[in-house]
Amino acid sequence: MASIIGSVLARLGRLVPRGAFQRATMGYVAYTLVLFLAFFLYTFPHELVVHGIVARLTRGSDWRILYREVSLVPWAGYRIDELRLQAPGNASAPSFRADRVSLRPAVQSFLGKGFSVVSFDARAYGGELSGSVDRSANAIADVRWRDVDLGRVPELDLLIDADWQGKFGGELHLESGESLQVLKGGGRLELRNAALVQATAQGFKIPDLHFASGEGQFEIKAGRIEISGLKLSGTEADAELRGQIYLRAPASDSVVNGTLSVRPIPGAGSTVDQLLTVMNRNQRPPGGTFTYALYGTIGRIRIR
Repeated sequence: MASIIGSVLARLGRLVPRGAFQRATMGYVAYTLVLFLAFFLYTFPHELVVHGIVARLTRGSDWRILYREVSLVPWAGYRIDELRLQAPGNASAPSFRADRVSLRPAVQSFLGKGFSVVSFDARAYGGELSGSVDRSANAIADVRWRDVDLGRVPELDLLIDADWQGKFGGELHLESGESLQVLKGGGRLELRNAALVQATAQGFKIPDLHFASGEGQFEIKAGRIEISGLKLSGTEADAELRGQIYLRAPASDSVVNGTLSVRPIPGAGSTVDQLLTVMNRNQRPPGGTFTYALYGTIGRIRIR
């Protein structure tokens, strides 16, 4: 009987293409691995992974990262909804908020080397942000952003109470240390179709200002931000801002020491020119460019 069964199987084997059993076995193994991986990812405690990333990023500092929900999105990494970043000493309001942030830890994060290197992208204030953070040694961050809607950034009202309009972009390279005094880095800023509407400052009503473009660069060193020149090209006036911001915690207490130069555009109307003259003690500068000193704190800027 055994010989008959063996003979039948041998004949069936000759009817099946050579290697079919091997291919079927490999396919079954691959299917099993894919199924296992899918169930593994579904049941994996992703909240703990993101908690580890957050703890690593904020280790040794008083910054806080808060969020509502974490999920895993294939090929995009960990998705975090409603993220809020709070600076030291500023528990009442977030320093940064994002509708959605996607984190992609580096491969070595899953090999027992800690969550030291993370890349990210985000949707915030109507714009897009991307970059990376490396805490393998001193913390290093590279951030790029574009199309941020100025009207959706509430912190701008600390500078001037106004209806802010326009798109904001730029990039930042930052290397942190044990305190603000050893923070260093730099970057650039750019504006498109910006406007300041229905603004007031120190009791003065500011005429509506529109700026088609703006760009500038800054450097961070020895606990301060050095603005080498932020130039704005406008319809009613051209402006340039230079100076320093001495960093403090919270950010609204940072000290401002700057110079604002404004040159009215000839033929654009007399309202801007009249206001600048009044603010300049009713004196018109010989070259037509008004210069003012900015001082105080970010939360309470003064002009003279």
